[in-house]
This record gives sequence, C-alpha cells and structure tokens, in this order.
Amino acid sequence: MEIRDYFTILRRRWATITVVFVCLMGIFTVYLGAKEKATFTATSKLGVLRESRAVSDADREILRINQGGYSYYTREALLKSKHVLDTAAVVYLAVKGGETGNGGDMRAFWRDSFKEDALAGLIRSKGLAEVETRQGRIISLDPNREKIEGISSLLGSVRVSKPEERAQLINLTAQSVTEPEAMLLANALAKGAVIYSRVEALNSVRKMGEEVEARMKDLATAKRKLNVDHTTLANEEKVQTRLQADIARLEGKLSDNRNRLEEIDLRRKSLLAHEHFAFTPLASAPDDEGLTSPILEELRGDIIALDVSTKTKTFVWREQNPQLQRMREQLAELEEQYNKELDRVRSVELRKLSMEERQVENHLAQLTRDLDEKSAQVERVTKTVSKLGQIEGDLGRYGEIQRQLNLQIPRQRGYYALEDVADGGSPAAPQWPRSIGLFALVSLILSIAGAFLVEYSDTNLRTDYDIRRYINIPCISLFEEVKGGSPFILRGSPKDPASENFNMAASIVRTYLTERNFKTLAVCSAIPKEGKTTIASNVAVAMARKGLRVAIVDADLRIPQIHEMFSISNARGLSSILKGDIKVDQVDEVLIKTELETLVVLPSGPVPEGPNMLLESQNMVDLVNALRAKFDVVLFDTPPITSVGDTLTLARLVDTNLLVVKAGLSDRRSVVWAKQMLSSVRGEICGAVLNFVRRRQVSAYYYYYSYYHSSSGSRKSKSLRGKD
Repeated sequence: MEIRDYFTILRRRWATITVVFVCLMGIFTVYLGAKEKATFTATSKLGVLRESRAVSDADREILRINQGGYSYYTREALLKSKHVLDTAAVVYLAVKGGETGNGGDMRAFWRDSFKEDALAGLIRSKGLAEVETRQGRIISLDPNREKIEGISSLLGSVRVSKPEERAQLINLTAQSVTEPEAMLLANALAKGAVIYSRVEALNSVRKMGEEVEARMKDLATAKRKLNVDHTTLANEEKVQTRLQADIARLEGKLSDNRNRLEEIDLRRKSLLAHEHFAFTPLASAPDDEGLTSPILEELRGDIIALDVSTKTKTFVWREQNPQLQRMREQLAELEEQYNKELDRVRSVELRKLSMEERQVENHLAQLTRDLDEKSAQVERVTKTVSKLGQIEGDLGRYGEIQRQLNLQIPRQRGYYALEDVADGGSPAAPQWPRSIGLFALVSLILSIAGAFLVEYSDTNLRTDYDIRRYINIPCISLFEEVKGGSPFILRGSPKDPASENFNMAASIVRTYLTERNFKTLAVCSAIPKEGKTTIASNVAVAMARKGLRVAIVDADLRIPQIHEMFSISNARGLSSILKGDIKVDQVDEVLIKTELETLVVLPSGPVPEGPNMLLESQNMVDLVNALRAKFDVVLFDTPPITSVGDTLTLARLVDTNLLVVKAGLSDRRSVVWAKQMLSSVRGEICGAVLNFVRRRQVSAYYYYYSYYHSSSGSRKSKSLRGKD
C-alpha cells in the first residue's frame, strides 16, 4: 500500500475513528472524575554518605577479601529495592497510629540514629519484625513478611529524585489524601533506607570478620599439621646446610665421571680410526696409540731386519732369484702375523674401554640418584621453612585486620543519613491535565488502529486499489452512483463529468479492442445488483458518439432490462433468433435503432425455457459472427456469473469480458471466484470498472465538471441510478 491509500482508509473510516475516540475519552473522563481527589505532598531528604571501609584496598587485594558497598548511582536505585521497601513497611506500620511528638521531638525521633529504642519497642510490640539494638541503634532487623504484605507496594509509590546531579542529596516525595499520611510515607521510606543500609554495613563487617577468623583457624590448623617448632626448624636449617655441601661434592664427582666418559669415547674413536692401517717399518707404527705386546715387539724387530736384508739383496740379486723371492714371502708372512696380532691387541683394548665405560656409567647413575635424594631433602626442608614463614606472616596480617574490624563496627553508619524530615505537606497539583493529554493521544492511536482493523476485516471491494490488490486485474474507470431509468449520457450534457467519465472508459475499451483486433465484448458481474446493465448501455452510447458502429445485445434471457433502459419493445429479440423463429441472416429485422444513428439494440426477446441450451446452440455462434461482421463493436449484457452459467457459455464466444464491481457490495471472494470461473472457460478479461463509488473517490473528474459549469454558469446536473 502507498501512503495515500492509508489516508484514503482514514477518510473512509472517519466515523469509526470519531466514535471510538469519543467513547474512550468519555470512559477516561468518568474514570478521572471518580479517582481524582485532593492530595497532599510531603518531602524528606536523604544525604548520601561515603562508605566507611573497614579494610584498605591494598590488604583487600592481597588477601582477596570481598567488601560490600554500592556506587553512587546504585544507592539511588537501592531505595526502590524490595529490601528497603520491606524495612520501610515495618517502620510505617510501627509508627502509624502512634505518637512521634511535635516539632523538635518529632524531628529527633526520625533523624537521631542513637535514639531508636522507642522505634524498636513499637516494632516489637506489634510483632512486625525481629529487631536488635545496641547503644540506642538498631543493628539487626528481620521483617515479618506476613504482616507487612501489601505495604511495600504502597511505599513504592514514593517518588525518588535528585535536586541536582552533583548534589549528594536524594529527595523522597510522597502523596496522599491526608497531610499526616504523606509525611509518614516520606519519613518511613527515608528511615527504612537508613536502617537497612546501616544493618547491611554492619553485616558486611561481621561477615568480613567471620571470614578473617575462619581463615586464621585454617592457618593455625595448617601450622599444626607441619609439626615444626623453632628448635626443629633450627636443626632442619643445619641439615639443609650439610645437604647442600653433599650436593656440591656429588656434583663434582658427576663432572669428573662425565669427563672420563668423554675421554673413553675419544679413545675408542681413535682406535677405530687406525684399524685398517698397513704396516710400514720406517713410518710411525700403529702402537703410537698405546697398543703393544711382546709378540708385537718381536715381530716388529723381525720385520725390520728382514726388510733391510731384502732391500740390500735387491742391489746384488736379480728379481728372479729364488732366495730373494723367499725372503719377500717371509716378509709378507711376518707383516700378516703382525697385523693379526695388532688387531687382537686393539680388540683387547676396546673391551677394556667398554668395561671401564660401564663402570663409569653405573657410578654416574648412583651419583645422580644420591644427588636427587639430597635435592629432594633440601627442597622439602626449604618448603617447610617457607610455608611456615608464610603462615606466620598471614596470621600477623589477619590479626591486624581483625583488630581494625573491631574498631570499625561502632563507626558504621550505612550509606544514608536522614538530612531533612518531612514535617509538613502542601496540596498537590492536579494530575488530570497531563493525564488527559496523554490519554487523548492513546485514544487517537487506538481509534486509528480500530479503523484499520475494521477496514481489514471488511472483505467488500471499495476502491480501485482493492481491485488491483485482490483481483489482480486493471481497473479501467470509477463510476459514481448513477440514478434514473435510461442511459443518462444519451440525453445528458456532454460537459457533465459523468459523461466525460463514460467517454474516457469507452476510449480505453476501444483502444484495447483495436490493438487486439477484437470486436465483441461481454459486460458481466459476479453477483446481481452491481449496475452492469447501466454500465454496458452508457459505454455503448459513448462509443456510438465517437462514430463507431455499435450494437448492444441483451444476453440476459432470464431477467432482461436493456429494453427498459432504451424504452423499446421486447416482443422479438435474441431468443427469437436462437429458437429459430428468425434466421440469423435476418437479424436486421430485430435490431432496433436508437436516437444515435450508429447505435442499435438487440433486445432479449420473450423469456424462453432453457436459456442456457439456447446460448450453447449453433445459432448463437452464427449470430456472434454475423454481428462481428456488421459492426465495429458488439456489447453483450449478461446475467451474474455466480447465479447462472449463461455468462460462462457466452464468454467462450466473445473476444473479451469487462467485469463490473459494485463498491461496498461485492465481496472479494465472490469476485475472485467469478474471475476463476471465467479463466476456467478460457474467457479473457480486459479489465474491471468500479461502480457506485462515492463522489470523493472520483473527485478528479469533478475538475472538468467545475471547469465547464463555471464557464457556462450552469448548475451541477444530478447523477442517475440505473437498474441492474
């Protein structure tokens, strides 16, 4: 929906809006008259105090002790909490009907925090709460919920406000029909807030003291579990010194053994590196690595001697000398024996290194175990000493906090102080001007909502927007409520706005037919009494005035009306042709001329039996074709779609259909059903016209009406109602 559619609904439903608004305002006026009474206002003032901290922030952070308290803004909101209201209800019921004195005595009763024994006595005498006092102050108050039931909500009506944002004051303003009652409400809430905040502050300190005491007991228990006194602790410290010396010695031995393991590894790598060296008599021998034995020494001497002798004989003997060959073979045998012996000695050395390595590793493991044991003993002793020192320190700090808490208990005043007592009241300003303005706005909103509710619950089609929205076909034109028995534009003034409206509709229909090469048009409706006969007659006249050859056929064989509209005879007509009394090619004999030369009428003729059978005959098909050949436009006036099936029979024969809808009468479900029935027989719908529309809905057309008649000086012609 567009915005203008909403305004259209408001204009159409102005009566509903007016009635609902007047009724609601009447109800509210009666309600105000019955409720409004003379009231008095009384105000008391509370001062906002800084919270007295029992523990410093540093100690609270170190010891992780939670301390109660409220910020500046939560203290203001606290006044409306259930706890404060319950405490105030106890004070209200205790003082109500009693004597609080006058002047200074009354102010002292409410303000003096060390003279609350009288108030506590009133509370006990009426059984309103379990109360405890000390040095004239109430330090504990547990309300009796059954006796104060309902009073808390009464005190909740007291208004809480701040005179200034920076001021440490809160105003408590109460209203009542009597001045004493207003004073009592304001003072009771203020006193209840003072008592509750003080009790909460004391409870916070007590809980903190209990928490500190519980922690001190836990520390004492932990200290007893250590089972360590100062003498034992001194011995433990000596043991710790001795153990640390043993640990240093063990660490030295561990270092020596690790070094020896590294030497063994290097020796093994060196031996393995010389494993495949060949024997060279004049070069460095492999036993430079410390490998020697008597056999190696003997073989070495023999090899060197034989090698020298062989080289000497080389200069004297030839290479083929058998003796020289034997000497060389002996030298090779000695070198092979030497290498085997060297490998044996190296293997023996490697086995010794492996045995020594295992011994060192075992010794190293034992030293490590001894070191771990000594370290564990040292750690255990160190933890004991450290934990005992921490316990002693915590006990000292908690003891100091406990002493501070004992000193803070008498100093706890709470979060409020009653600065000013309400000792008088003033008449309250009437509330009805502000209330009635607010309710007028609410009534208007509800009235508009009611109008839209009525609008959306109404299923009748009233506007062209409804046609587009619910039927989903274009709305060609809007027609006013027309009166009279004949087509009024036949004799009406061409300057009449209604005539212009029909001319515009005729132009739209003609354009639609021309673009699609159509000539036949059925004017139909969903239900009776929607004005389709009047629409069909006047659209036909408007087309004829444009120079078109137009024929209008009364296809309603049950309740014909076209002959009455044009004041012609109905002795012969459509039924005569369909029954065969007149042949189709003789249709000119039953066509009746009108005042317009290009407009003829084919009345329905005598009412036959079985109209639907006649409309389904071949004569009807031939007649439609014959009329299509003779005229530019042929209009058929048909019966309602939902009443009989004649229109659906004719819808298959004509080119298109024009649906007439009566504003405010046609239910959208009926029109939708009619559209679906036309679609089921493949009948085309060129559009719809909305009939019997109120004048303001077609106000655009009255621009021409005012223009033409203001220029000619003629009066507005009355519109005519046509029959259906």
